[in-house]
Amino acid sequence: MVRRLFRRRLDSSTFPQLRSIIQQAASGTPTAGLVLVRFMGLSRRLRLRYADRLVGVVVSEFPALAKAFFWVIVAAAAATLGSHANDLQFSWNVSAAAVFALLIVSNILADLHHIHLHSRLEVTLSSAINFAAMLIFGPALAAIGGATGSAISDSFSRKPWYKVVFNACNTVLPIFASGLAYRFLNGDSSVPLATLNNALALFLAGLAYLAVNIGVVNTMVGLVEGHNPLDFARVSYRGFAFQLITLIPLGTLITIVYYQTPWGLALLLFPILLTQHSFKSYHRLRMESQKTIELLADAVDKRDPYTFQHSLRVGNYADRMARRIGLDLEELENIAFAARIHDLGKIGIPSSILLKNGPLTKEERRVIEQHPSIGARIMSRMSTYERVKSLIEFHHERIDGKGYPTGLSGEQIPVGARIIGVADAYEAMTSDRPYRKALSTDRAIRELEKGRGAQFDSQIIDHFLAVLNEEKQVPLATLELDLVASGKEGSA
Repeated sequence: MVRRLFRRRLDSSTFPQLRSIIQQAASGTPTAGLVLVRFMGLSRRLRLRYADRLVGVVVSEFPALAKAFFWVIVAAAAATLGSHANDLQFSWNVSAAAVFALLIVSNILADLHHIHLHSRLEVTLSSAINFAAMLIFGPALAAIGGATGSAISDSFSRKPWYKVVFNACNTVLPIFASGLAYRFLNGDSSVPLATLNNALALFLAGLAYLAVNIGVVNTMVGLVEGHNPLDFARVSYRGFAFQLITLIPLGTLITIVYYQTPWGLALLLFPILLTQHSFKSYHRLRMESQKTIELLADAVDKRDPYTFQHSLRVGNYADRMARRIGLDLEELENIAFAARIHDLGKIGIPSSILLKNGPLTKEERRVIEQHPSIGARIMSRMSTYERVKSLIEFHHERIDGKGYPTGLSGEQIPVGARIIGVADAYEAMTSDRPYRKALSTDRAIRELEKGRGAQFDSQIIDHFLAVLNEEKQVPLATLELDLVASGKEGSA
């Protein structure tokens, strides 16, 4: 089952809200404070510093539409269960009772061993278990069992009450949706694959389960965080669609085994674990490959003490600018990651040039101007980062076409590359270098203004100045924010 984590990253629009909450937080409990800080996306150090003073985020802190949607889901789940109270009948025997208990326990274990798809989402194998319970015991009993398992696992994990309630309700609704779809198509759960009609009913009922489950979660994400639910779904489940759909035949297999020999369900332990391993292996490989690239980029930063953590700062500026512009979630993630590793190609530049304590010669300049192309070639080996590659390759292009490596101009330059270019130039100017001291903020802004419409996109400059203005109001160094996605070294 896909579950909501209710976490928010702290972006520019959150600063006024954060200040207000901190001022009102003196009476908060330690546990509630931890919930708030995690919800707002602050760093580990900030959590420890303010955990005993901040008030926990509850439903009242959600935007009005998100709050309304939360209670609509709760009411819909309660009404659905209430209207099907008469369906809580089943011909119980020892084996059926044992299987029902086994499915609840399996549900709990599946939820406790969830897999994070995204910083805001987790996925579990409980969808397959709930789907099988619906086919065996009917929607009403399956919903009660599934909601019970969800609530118990969330309670074990010490999740706040609103997460417990939301996840339980988002177990009830998908189960009933799949049950109604299956009943409408006249499926016979005792012989699920006996006819083509039954097989089609199973497949469509499974899709109904996933559609409602994912739809509820992503709608809440969109309302809480201001993202388009479809954009969030596309980014979060990218590469996982096949794995999610395999939960349908897994649930069907559980049902078939039950009707053949209830005690044979123990034999399903291996394929269930294999499915779990498939999820985890894919996600781990994806995360480890990204982390490896980031470590390589960090290694380039650390070659020069003057540029240490430059990428993190560029990434933060780029991320905040992209959010102000209102780009979709996929583009936001691409820009954040590209900014984090935008100078990866400098790993191929000789230290004698990269660390030179003085101005570069024309020949040395030509060598160092190859770093965007080198970085792009490195990223071209990984097809999932195709769009990230172009942002790395073109972040030193200029609006007037006089940049490098290819001389693109104007709208030919991807917007993400234009964003990274501005962030990179500003961060480079305001950092010490072996051959000069850091420029003041005002001086660096004047330099950016000189390049408006020639080196830099005018609209991007406007957004960046707005970000700097917000930073003056709430200094990043004071809040010690998490740099979930960050960037790399400035102008070459």
